Amino acid sequence: MNNLKKIVCGTASVIAVAVASSAALAADVIVVTATKRATTLQETPVAVSVIGADDLKDSQIRDVRDLQLLAPSLTVIQQQTSSNTVFAIRGIGTSGNNAGLEPSVGVFVDGVYRSRQGAAINDFPTVERIEVLRGPQSTLYGRNTPAGVISIITQKPEFEAGADAEVTYGNFNNVIMKGSVTGPISENVAIRISGNVNKRDGFIDNVATGEDVNGRDRWALRGQLLIEPSDSVSIRIIGDYSSLDEECCAAPFFVNNPTNAFVLGTLLGANILPATPFEREVAFDGGLRTDQEIFGFSGEVNIDLGYAELTSITAYRDFDETSDIDADFVDIELSRDNLNADAYNTFTQELRLASTGDNRLDWMFGAFYFNQNLMHDRSSPFGAFLRPFADIASGGNITNLENILIGFGAATPGSFLAAGGGLQQELFTQDDESIAVFGTLDYHLTDNLTATGGIRWESETKDVISDVQVTGPFQALDLTNVPQLPFLPPAFGGPLPVGAFAALSPFQFFPNPFVNFSDSRTDDKTSYLGRLAYDVSDNLSVYGSYSTGFKSGGFNLSSGSSVSTADFAPETTRSFEIGAKSSLYDGRMTVNIALFDQKVTDFQANIFNGTSFDLTNAGERKIKGFEFETVITPHENFILTGAVTYLDADFTEFLRGSCVSSGFIDDTNIPPELLTCSPTVSGAANPAFTNTRDFSGQPDLGVPKVSAVTTATWIVPMGTLEGYVRGEFQYGGKFNAGGDQNPLKLVSSQSMLNASVGISNPDQGWQLVGWIKNITDEEFAQGIFDSVAQPGSLNGYPNDPRTYGATVRLSF
Repeated sequence: MNNLKKIVCGTASVIAVAVASSAALAADVIVVTATKRATTLQETPVAVSVIGADDLKDSQIRDVRDLQLLAPSLTVIQQQTSSNTVFAIRGIGTSGNNAGLEPSVGVFVDGVYRSRQGAAINDFPTVERIEVLRGPQSTLYGRNTPAGVISIITQKPEFEAGADAEVTYGNFNNVIMKGSVTGPISENVAIRISGNVNKRDGFIDNVATGEDVNGRDRWALRGQLLIEPSDSVSIRIIGDYSSLDEECCAAPFFVNNPTNAFVLGTLLGANILPATPFEREVAFDGGLRTDQEIFGFSGEVNIDLGYAELTSITAYRDFDETSDIDADFVDIELSRDNLNADAYNTFTQELRLASTGDNRLDWMFGAFYFNQNLMHDRSSPFGAFLRPFADIASGGNITNLENILIGFGAATPGSFLAAGGGLQQELFTQDDESIAVFGTLDYHLTDNLTATGGIRWESETKDVISDVQVTGPFQALDLTNVPQLPFLPPAFGGPLPVGAFAALSPFQFFPNPFVNFSDSRTDDKTSYLGRLAYDVSDNLSVYGSYSTGFKSGGFNLSSGSSVSTADFAPETTRSFEIGAKSSLYDGRMTVNIALFDQKVTDFQANIFNGTSFDLTNAGERKIKGFEFETVITPHENFILTGAVTYLDADFTEFLRGSCVSSGFIDDTNIPPELLTCSPTVSGAANPAFTNTRDFSGQPDLGVPKVSAVTTATWIVPMGTLEGYVRGEFQYGGKFNAGGDQNPLKLVSSQSMLNASVGISNPDQGWQLVGWIKNITDEEFAQGIFDSVAQPGSLNGYPNDPRTYGATVRLSF
């Protein structure tokens, strides 16, 4: 029953264990490289989930966004483009809405670092396994891994000829094709060529154009050479190219302020749809397209020196993306052609020397070099309807203020929020170079007790140049001081109270004048790891660890963030963790547990308030919790798995949290303290923008307390055929999706059911699978945000609806 092993492994490794045969569990057969050494899963004293190739197939997992279905400690949040997603592990992640921000979760493909989250969202290549490492990993993996690591290991070329192919068809005209061919070129050289295509109609209808959006259109090619000139030398060369051309991601209204709807719809002629987001309809007139191209080359050399193994990984990667997003999501021009272009190339070099053999002291030393050249360019001019909408929605105060300043010669008629004004250019170029040295020692105090120490020193320098051009006199005003004029025309009844025009701040999108700058910063950081691991018995091991993590500081590569200074400090993490891994009842049940206490200092917050993003080092977060994982095989043909993550996350210090913006009709459901903002904020870079409040002691945002997944698989022997039935249940607790604790942004808890049924003939190499995801068509928001230029309204991203289809797989 060879195919039984495939199916069951696919299920059990959801929670980091696997089935070795039809008779019993043998979790120690899974080999992982979480510690950059090949060790068995149960011997690895790290909280790690291992998801194999069959997991991805059985659960229809296509990319990192889907991966959270099988790893409850991982969350992936969709934002405004296909590539703009937030990866978080144990509630720690980073918004991608600023090119200067780097991720908290490091993504590695065959040991090569992907420096931005957008470079990791395409469909998975031919995968051997995926390791999700939870908690800080900076000692071995370097900067930008304070939350954890997603390590994708692809299948190597083989010296035995073979091929596999897969075709899927599903509703929404979803067509997915994958294939891989491998075999020898010569006695010492093997090749593998893989490719995939994924196309699908959109889940959302744009009634203004008659087109569907939020679809899929991506493809990729990957070629590998494996060269083994001798028993002690192995060389692996990889080249890959991927392309994405998609219209994503539309955000229907979740809350539509009646004043906004009346002004936009009745007075200005827009097609304003009701706030029923799960009707999956939008009406906008602009673009929603992302074009992305990624390619790269890498070479890995491993040399067995007898006493140690020398590893070198050299890589070059290139990322190029353009997008055109209708940011206002209405079918009249409030904004015009919000164009973005991001490009960067990276060169990395890693060298490692690791001891081999059976030693009292195992050691590893290494060095890492990183160089990146980045360019971010954006323009976002005002549309023709912004001025009339803002003027009517503010009760005529845009015109009133303009007339006041015309009287002093400080403005001209029609200059405030004029069509074509606003952000003409947001160009930043940044060079980033870092070097690091690291090492770990594993001292085996006894046969059962091992002490591990690790250290990494890293130095990083970033050089940046800005060229930002913003036009329009309204953008240059300090609205808190406008009334303090020497006199006012009689028509205005004399002096106005201080702050009379402060309510216009939601229409101040870009600071003007923007002070362009050329700057450099260098950060030096040392990360540590200490761990004790003890084998209580052959079936039980325990460990305790202390580790620190590090995420780079940098520069705010955006013109729209008005509180922040030009640069921000590094984010650091410290973590205490204890864990246990066990195998019970002759291997028919495994239980893995981890308890942790993590603190994030100077965390990098990037919160959207409807006008701009506020990027700042916000203070301190604390996350405590536990992870429980189990697999049970009561019968050789029946397997149950379960995994639960519990998080208790709070802001211990956050002095500059965002206030709820004015304009919400349902203010009775919003606590008054959320609507009350501090008149001044210590350290605020721009006194005109003081819409902040103290979040210290409040629950963390975007972090569900409980996440869980369970699966059940029944294998059905059918003579020469094998069948299986599989069910999956996923639960996510409620969380607040906003950066301002607005209760209207609360996402309720979600429960999703998935199922699949399959039949295969292992001898003939074919499999037929029918699958369905989100059986009950559960509806929930993946993210909610303040509507652009429409105070009191909210947009959001609905989850995927029910999908289903069939997959045929062939192997030769």
